[in-house]
Amino acid sequence: MSERNVRPFDKATVIAFLALLVSFSQLALTTPLLLEIYFKPELTVTDLTISTKETNSVGFSVYNSGNKKAENVELSIIAGENDRISVMPDLGSEVTHNNSVWVRTYRILVPYLSPKEGFSVIVHIDPESPREAGGMTTDGLGMVQSGPLPAVTNFRSSAGPSKIEANEFRMEFVSTNVENGSSEDP
Repeated sequence: MSERNVRPFDKATVIAFLALLVSFSQLALTTPLLLEIYFKPELTVTDLTISTKETNSVGFSVYNSGNKKAENVELSIIAGENDRISVMPDLGSEVTHNNSVWVRTYRILVPYLSPKEGFSVIVHIDPESPREAGGMTTDGLGMVQSGPLPAVTNFRSSAGPSKIEANEFRMEFVSTNVENGSSEDP
């Protein structure tokens, strides 16, 4: 029988070792990047169609289409003074609002939203609230709303800002002539 002379560091062993080292280096360097790209929450808020005979409700739908749990999901909605907010399903949400006389900003905070999970926010509009067809105008404050109420003002999670595909609230400032009470666009 012939004995084969095997050296511990021949060319084939060194090449195989270097190939394994390069493969593990690629794995270690690209894993955080791939996790950040493919495993993150993707939150979207859209208008919700409400099919009831009562037309005094507007809805928004929030959905996590990503592959990771979204934490501290916050949705802010501006609505009329006497409008009410319902969140369905509750998901442990906390609803707070400011005490504004004219419009209210509602803040809905959900502790977490799992992948492929969502919730709806229904705004029950007070039929006695004065609303104009093109939006509401504040008198004396120099601000004009560009869009009807209710509307989304802010949408984010602990991962950062999220996508708004719903009626979004924007404010435009106009100069107000205090002497004669008129306002003009800049």
